[in-house]
Amino acid sequence: MFNLKTNSEYWKEHAWLVFAISGPVLAIAVVTIFFIFFAGHKGERTIEINGESVYVSVAETESLRELGLGDRQSMADDEGMLFIFPVDGKYPFWMKDMHFAIDMLWLNDDGTIAYIQPDVVPATYPEVFAPPTASGKYVLELVGGYCAEHNVKVGDKVSL
Repeated sequence: MFNLKTNSEYWKEHAWLVFAISGPVLAIAVVTIFFIFFAGHKGERTIEINGESVYVSVAETESLRELGLGDRQSMADDEGMLFIFPVDGKYPFWMKDMHFAIDMLWLNDDGTIAYIQPDVVPATYPEVFAPPTASGKYVLELVGGYCAEHNVKVGDKVSL
C-alpha cells in the first residue's frame, strides 16, 4: 500500500534537510556581506585629508618601508600608504618596482604637509625624491594626481 502524507507531515520529517542546506548558504552570505562592507579596503587605518577619508596601509617596520607599494599593480583613489619612521628626518623615496604614478607627501610630526612631490611615475627610477628642507617622521603616498584633484597643498593638515 502507498503511504500518502500531507505536505506538513513531509516537511516535519525533512526539516533537517532544509537546515542542512540553508545553514551553509546563510553563513556564506554573512561572510560575503562582511567582506563587502568591512574589508573592502586593504588599509589598516583611516586618515583624513581636507575632509576626505583615505584608507592607508601602515609601513612602520624597516621591511614594510622597503617594500612600500612595490607589490601592488594599482591602488584605489581612496587608498594610500603611510610610512612611519622612528625619528625625524628627510627620508628619500624612489619608484623601484612601482607600477603606477603616486603623489608623495612628507608630513611634520603634527600631520602638517611640509612638502609634496606630485605625479611621480615609475619611469623616474632610479631618481630619488626628498624634501629640500622639511623633515618629519611621516611620508604619505597617494595615487598620482590625488593632490591636484582634491586641492591638497603644503600646509594642509592630515589627521593621522
